[in-house]
Amino acid sequence: MKTIILSLGFLFLAVVSNAAISFNLSAQGNTLVLNPRVIEKSEMTVKIIDHEGQIVYAHTYTAVEANSLKKYNLSRLNDGIYQIIIADAASSAKQTIAKDLSGIKVYTDVATFVKPSVRLDGRHLKVNYINMDRTATLRILDPNFTTIYETKVSDPIFAKAFDLTKLIPGEYTITLTNENGPYTESFILK
Repeated sequence: MKTIILSLGFLFLAVVSNAAISFNLSAQGNTLVLNPRVIEKSEMTVKIIDHEGQIVYAHTYTAVEANSLKKYNLSRLNDGIYQIIIADAASSAKQTIAKDLSGIKVYTDVATFVKPSVRLDGRHLKVNYINMDRTATLRILDPNFTTIYETKVSDPIFAKAFDLTKLIPGEYTITLTNENGPYTESFILK
């Protein structure tokens, strides 16, 4: 029985790992070139964030547009370090670039975050998460943003159903925080 569950877990991990957004960033002078490899039909959002955390560019592409090559003229950006964040329905990735007088330099490190699957079924919240990092923290917050549940997630596969039948109706929030930052999703409990 353990073998079947473990095998299903690895199969699930393989499927979700393939769902992570895939792309290639390169530079041609002051032009940033994004070559996405989107398998799923999903919208894709691209953001450029400066060293102060300010969004200097953001655009969401439709599922049809998401697969095409994109070029961004960054000649008007100030010299400095920027984060490129690319996200689709299942995951997000962050890569660093630098701009100086010689043009754009793309750093090779890419931080990928696979979003958890969060589903409200009546008054039960089902959470599935592929933990690609070593440790993550899952929290459920009540309508006053008070933590009502918190756990450290260190296993590679996290799957849990939460019984919310004793909670009052309202807007609740689930957050999952790892080394790449937080993922937050709100849900209405009726």
